[in-house]
Amino acid sequence: MKALALLLVAVLPGVVLAGRVQQSGQQSSEQPPVLPRVLLIGDSVYSAPYGGARGLLRGRVELFRPKIQVRGSAMALANCRELLGDGKWDLIHFNFGFEDFFYTDPRTKALRAMSKHAGGVRVTTPARYEANLRELVRLFKATGAKLIWASTTPIESSKFDSILDPASELEFNAIAKKVMVESGVTINDMHAYVTANIKNKRDPSPYWFDRYPLYPPIVRCMLAELGMTRPVDGPVKVFLMVGGSTHMGHGVVFGGERPRAGKNGTLDDLVLNSTTAESHRHLVDKDGRWRTRSDVWVQFDRRFVTSGAHGIKFGGDRKRGIGPEYGFGNVLGDHFDKQVFVFKSTLGNPSLVKDLRPPSSGKTGRDYQKFVDQVHDAVGRMENQFPDYTNDAGHEVCGLVINLGEADEDAKTYAKYLPMLIDDLRKELKVPELPVIIVATGQGGRQTPAYPDIVKAQQSVAGLRRFQDNVCYIETRDYWPSKSNSPEVYPEKWYGNAESFYKIGHAIGEGMLSLLR
Repeated sequence: MKALALLLVAVLPGVVLAGRVQQSGQQSSEQPPVLPRVLLIGDSVYSAPYGGARGLLRGRVELFRPKIQVRGSAMALANCRELLGDGKWDLIHFNFGFEDFFYTDPRTKALRAMSKHAGGVRVTTPARYEANLRELVRLFKATGAKLIWASTTPIESSKFDSILDPASELEFNAIAKKVMVESGVTINDMHAYVTANIKNKRDPSPYWFDRYPLYPPIVRCMLAELGMTRPVDGPVKVFLMVGGSTHMGHGVVFGGERPRAGKNGTLDDLVLNSTTAESHRHLVDKDGRWRTRSDVWVQFDRRFVTSGAHGIKFGGDRKRGIGPEYGFGNVLGDHFDKQVFVFKSTLGNPSLVKDLRPPSSGKTGRDYQKFVDQVHDAVGRMENQFPDYTNDAGHEVCGLVINLGEADEDAKTYAKYLPMLIDDLRKELKVPELPVIIVATGQGGRQTPAYPDIVKAQQSVAGLRRFQDNVCYIETRDYWPSKSNSPEVYPEKWYGNAESFYKIGHAIGEGMLSLLR
């Protein structure tokens, strides 16, 4: 019930293969001078997908949300002028539903949920809902914009029966469909998308959707309505990343939209500091905002799925932050003409010897199969995360990054199991000589290494004769930051130093390209 209450209120050392130091160039991209302006109107369900959609559409569409909060069709009608703002819209994607059909306290003007058994009354009657929608459609059409109606997503839990009637969304969706068909408005069937793709929700709230983000059908419908569908030229180059704490990444980013001054060691400082700004200007666009690049897709699978265009939101526990995927994705995107997809899985802080123990060792670790299932799901359902992808484009798994060691103490067994893990994953993925990067567990740096025996094991595995041309060890100890020049105080998070995480990712990318050449 808590959820319902809320809804109402430079040169990088260490990449060595056969004695060569790898480097990569930089390239910039420019946005079109004039972009279609699109308004996304909806309740709190649309807060999360707005960010994902905006990232993927950047450079193609300018996406906005209203400055006021949407609370049902009647409130939208009363505040329509403010809802639409002063700009001219090419497209309006809108939804009013859940906050129309739940029961509320009649003693207050605020939309405060109240059990129908305790005297709560429905916010909007079906007849009034239809009338409100017809008037909203008329007002929206008067702007000259194209219109897309989104059906209300499913209410899947009986926990909310006291504040709404079962199948209310189906009743109100049928009303909305009638209005939209008669008005010639395109329908984005969000209800069908959620029903088909989102199973076994951990959180029963109608405002929380885990595992599968909601932005793909929104982006897909917007691009189709604007005549801007652009299927990618395949096959998509797929790269997989698995690891523990360092792999997850904790690089601090202060500014959400654009860099802003803050502590040393943040990504912001890297692009604002006069000594490093020039060599990192490719991390911001021509308008000074954090650069996103739609030629590189990233999916971060941890507690739930975060996916979208490559940018600053795929590291750590923050809404924005970076890990090794950031520099890695930039290197790959600069190199390939084809679309790149980076899948990053973080299974807590798994050990190789126990959690990711490979099947050929005689016993399979609990997280091994979980990772395999994540990979097959992410790659096999790419069209559900990235609307420009089609099955006709196809894909090929091109590389694997293994960043494990912080949860391991038995270096001897680690050295025994790591080759097995590589062999078993290659077999599972049906790529016998899949290029593999072994990332050094470099916490503590050269002076006070935290895992010296694990590092030796990683080096020994990468040096095996049978891995000579398809496995590369990447040194990271040279990127260990100083605590005094970093934004955080936790060594296991590399003190939150974004420059360190960027350099690690860049080095991994250069190493991967070495194996692919």
